[in-house]
Formats: sequence, C-alpha cells, structure tokens
Amino acid sequence: MTIVAGCVVQDNNRILMVQECQGVEKGLWNFPMGKLENNEKILNAAIREVEEETGYKISISGLLGIYNFISINNDHVIFFCYVGQVTNGILKYDNNEIINVKWLSPDEIAGISDNKLRTHTLIRRIISDLKSKTILPLDIINDMI
Repeated sequence: MTIVAGCVVQDNNRILMVQECQGVEKGLWNFPMGKLENNEKILNAAIREVEEETGYKISISGLLGIYNFISINNDHVIFFCYVGQVTNGILKYDNNEIINVKWLSPDEIAGISDNKLRTHTLIRRIISDLKSKTILPLDIINDMI
C-alpha cells in the first residue's frame, strides 16, 4: 500500500496539471502528487510535491477527499487530495520527472482522452467532486507526526 498526498491547485477556474515523465506513467496528465516521506505530515507532503513538480509555493484551503484506489501500476493507493492556490514562485520543473505543466479548465481536462490521464477514473471523480462536494476543513485530519 502507498500513501500519497497532492493538491488540486486552482486559479480562475483553471487547474494545475502535470505531465509525468517516468515509467508507465510517461506522458500521462495528473495532479501534482507524490508519496509521503518518512515522518512527514500529510499536508506538508502535498505542499512539497506541488513545489517539487511545478516550482510554485501554495496555500492549502481544505481537503477535498481521501481516495482509495488501485493505480495503473496495480498498487493499492490511499490519496489525500487537498485544494489550494498558488501564493508565490515561478513555473519550473525537473525535466527528468515532469514533461510539461499546464493550467487547464475542467472542460479541457474532461476533453483529455482516458489513455492520456494517469488514473482517469480518479481524475474524473476529483473534477466531479470539486463541483459537487464541500471542501473539508484542514483540522479534520489529526496528523500527529
């Protein structure tokens, strides 16, 4: 099982998406996310992953949900999905990890074919949840590290 944290970074009805560069995920679009490091708070992992993958510093406004799924690598993943906004930084990324970064509208993401999204069922569910669910307060998670 893998525990992952990430963020749907929003700006003017656009969502920050990254195009993966490694393994079977190469060329696939995803939200900025990644594995928790040893003894790392979940929220801090989400903030770190966005900065590592895009160069942007963000503030987190809430938790969209916790998603339990099987990845395209057949790993059992638990994903803590936050919502946030850019506060600082400039777009920069490591070309060994990320091919491209784009701001896309929900409609543009909906127009991406399933075979171009990292885990299409997860991404489509998160876009749907953004429209229909209440964003949960950050203190709903008792992160005791």
